[in-house]
Amino acid sequence: MDLQQLLQGLDYELRGTSLEISGLSYDSRQVVPGDLFVAIRGFQVDGHDFIQQAQANGAVAIMVEHPMSTCDLPQIIVSNTRFALGVASANFYQHPGDKLKILGITGTNGKTTSTYIVKSILEQAGYKVGLIGTIQILIGDESIESSRTTPESLDLQRILARMVEAKVDFVVMEVSSHALELERTAGLSFAGALFTNLSQDHLDFHSNIEEYFQAKAKLFRSLQGSAVINGDDEWGLKLKGLCQDSVLSYGVDNIVDFQARKIQLEKAGVSYILDSEIGQIPINLRLTGYFNVYNSLGAATLCWSQGVSIEDIKAGLEAVTGVPGRFQRIDNAAGL
Repeated sequence: MDLQQLLQGLDYELRGTSLEISGLSYDSRQVVPGDLFVAIRGFQVDGHDFIQQAQANGAVAIMVEHPMSTCDLPQIIVSNTRFALGVASANFYQHPGDKLKILGITGTNGKTTSTYIVKSILEQAGYKVGLIGTIQILIGDESIESSRTTPESLDLQRILARMVEAKVDFVVMEVSSHALELERTAGLSFAGALFTNLSQDHLDFHSNIEEYFQAKAKLFRSLQGSAVINGDDEWGLKLKGLCQDSVLSYGVDNIVDFQARKIQLEKAGVSYILDSEIGQIPINLRLTGYFNVYNSLGAATLCWSQGVSIEDIKAGLEAVTGVPGRFQRIDNAAGL
């Protein structure tokens, strides 16, 4: 790909001449001949310190945040290489996200379970679904090991390109606060986003809970699709005021668009009445735990925002038997 085409949508200074780029890398050890090496500032190491290794491995150009006097390769200078990597990666893979309906799920708790529930509902509705999250990456029935909740932007765009090739319709992905703060979703647009809740967590990365919230809010500030929030969560209510487009809410206690009534908790699962503008629908989950009332409500509301019928939502909710490593039921000879 021509370098100018690769850099579309970015503010940059080019020092040197334009040329063809055959790939991108943000790890100098993985650079192959023809690559553009993008120097990322990490928490322990700085990619700018590995320019020479990248050049020795065959890099033909570098993207940096300041000029590198020790390097004679063409240099693309940008203010934020993390953001630029996301945009350049989307350009390189010809914007696969634009050919998919991407649903992002963020919050402190419930992200993983919610993605699996949404996947079940969408598949019940006849869609081919990709999943990106903490446990694994799924492209239809193909499973790929996951190394982090939300992949680095270059890896994410590569995965999305594979999903396009596999004719996936919807992608359901966990979006962590780290990913939002570190621009891993740069270059992506979301058809919908779900906020589960916010509690004291990840304060080793974020300075305080307000900063943690603002990181989560990034997903919703520029959202062009439907926003779905937990109307029983105080941070969800704050987030609602920041959303620009349509907002749907779910919950148990407050006045919301999708509400669970007459909740019954059993060892084998949870049942409740799903009350909304469409009427009252009995739901019998094979997932137990009060928190799964919220997970299922959020998933149902998100799928409704995408035009899924209430019949498919009910069937998809009731088809989920469990999520790997998430409150799995283990029966024994005593029946306990």
